[in-house]
Amino acid sequence: MEKAVINLSDLRKQKRWDFYIFSSASTKIEKVLKKIKYPIFPLQEIVKRTERGFSGTLEYRSDGIPVLSLNCITAEGVAISNANKFMSLEEHHKLYRSAVKRNDVLVGLFLRPNMNISAVYEFDEPANITSFLVKLELKEVVYPQYLSMFLNSSFGKDLIQQKAIGSIQPSITISHLRDLPIPLPPLDEQKSLVEAIRHKQIEALELQRKATKLMEEAGEIIENFFKSK
Repeated sequence: MEKAVINLSDLRKQKRWDFYIFSSASTKIEKVLKKIKYPIFPLQEIVKRTERGFSGTLEYRSDGIPVLSLNCITAEGVAISNANKFMSLEEHHKLYRSAVKRNDVLVGLFLRPNMNISAVYEFDEPANITSFLVKLELKEVVYPQYLSMFLNSSFGKDLIQQKAIGSIQPSITISHLRDLPIPLPPLDEQKSLVEAIRHKQIEALELQRKATKLMEEAGEIIENFFKSK
């Protein structure tokens, strides 16, 4: 277990009483940030609008406008099919602040181990979000897929973990999310990064499919052996 001696003045300066922000992992993050050649902006400076999903009770329906929650943020993007609650169009219009549109970046406020925290809404169909999610409407200097992939990267998750609160169910507040440092390459380089990552993701999915197929074939060997006797 990692241990460190921390000055009380440093605790007061950070206004944080959890250990992670003073850990070696947090120190490593600061060193990496200092080496980045691109300008680094707080998230709030590259976002037009930040809106948390609605809170409160609704009379949910079995169909209608899908209500997206954490389980809709997947490695493949926003999975509307994972939505298990729906609202009427009238309720959707009343809750217009939390309504999502194409190219909004969705971010989960509760951290889930080995799961993506962000995805881009890439549909024209209307949808709404719960208070477990935040939607970001970006300025033109940011490619939505770049920001989402950055937040889902190991480095992005470390940055979020650095600002997270709680140990059993870590979460990040909207104010801490707005303060998140985001390196911002030129737009064309952001798009090139996204294409490179997508290429690797496609390769990984193909390897996963092949591995699944081989495991199925391996499992059939014994069965086929006895069937042939």
